[in-house]
Amino acid sequence: IITFDAHDARVQNAAPLMGFDNVMPTYQVLKALLHDFPDMLFDRSHFMVVSPDEGAMNRNMYYASVLGGDYSRIVNGRNPIVAHEYLGDSVEGKDIFIADDIISSGESMLDIAYELKKRKANRIFAYSTYAIFTNGLKAFDKAFEEGVISGVLGSNLTYRTPALRS
Repeated sequence: IITFDAHDARVQNAAPLMGFDNVMPTYQVLKALLHDFPDMLFDRSHFMVVSPDEGAMNRNMYYASVLGGDYSRIVNGRNPIVAHEYLGDSVEGKDIFIADDIISSGESMLDIAYELKKRKANRIFAYSTYAIFTNGLKAFDKAFEEGVISGVLGSNLTYRTPALRS
């Protein structure tokens, strides 16, 4: 069995008598980010990785270690969102990268982005392997127009509507 960015690694136990490969699209995401934003500086003074919830911690710690940035945690980000807590250094003037496996409504990503902007973050980039935007694109379009989100990256592992492509 080959899957991409399994939500929970424990799913591997569902097929104990056969192989189960979980492929992470990390390289492709970083390649796209660097291609589209070549002025990014991946050091602790200019860049930070933020996790949207506890479930995405390992993914974001990996990105932070590969990119040489810092990583921080936002906890209690399960839907419905009760509260976000910021546990980390100042984000002022830093580019922020937030990665998760899925953007469904996008509520947690946007809540985090608005909070980080209040804390004077520079550019904020959201990435999801499965960017399905169940509630539509209006909230992300608004955040982009307001300068809160600088870019949204997603893989081509899900259907991309014409609205999303534009």
